[in-house]
Amino acid sequence: MNAAGVSELSRLVVIDRLEVGPVKVEGKEETTVRPCGACEKCRRIVGMLLAVRQDPKRCGFRDEQIESSLRSLVENGVHQERAGAAHMAHLLYERGRISEPRLGKVAARPQPEVMKLRFDPERSPLNGIPVSLREPIVRILLQHAEGALQRSGRVWHAFDVLGAVTAIQGLSVDEIHERSGARRAPSSPSGSEGSEPSEERGEHTD
Repeated sequence: MNAAGVSELSRLVVIDRLEVGPVKVEGKEETTVRPCGACEKCRRIVGMLLAVRQDPKRCGFRDEQIESSLRSLVENGVHQERAGAAHMAHLLYERGRISEPRLGKVAARPQPEVMKLRFDPERSPLNGIPVSLREPIVRILLQHAEGALQRSGRVWHAFDVLGAVTAIQGLSVDEIHERSGARRAPSSPSGSEGSEPSEERGEHTD
């Protein structure tokens, strides 16, 4: 999940094209950069695409690479937040794409919250997005996510994020922070506001 509270799965729901970086190229005369189909990132992308009913071949994966990636998902898992890995496993197993209800050591389990925008007061606060960008960004993200949630303690609650964003128009910075329940962090000597807490990750044994 990134700073805006968007999981990898939700970003792939309506994918049209995925730009594959030049990590490994097949053959010296290859003019198109294609995925290697053998690394952890490739199997994670294949799994997420199939989980949201998209075709990995549109991103350059061959049939044999897709099948190999699915086998590797079960045996080796993915380097991903645990909830996202569990939900991917659930979707893939439910749709008959993997042979066992697991990705590595992460058991398949419905985690529908990963398909939504998730705002956590510590890891992904709404006020982490610049005020001038909040409304346009939220409107774009809501086109690709299944709603929004806000965390309170250990529980996710439905969150009218667009309403929260539009309600702060015209307010001062202090008023915005007061409404969002956050205090303005004092400036540190280095100018840094501290590091972002790491997320719980899934198994990765490559």
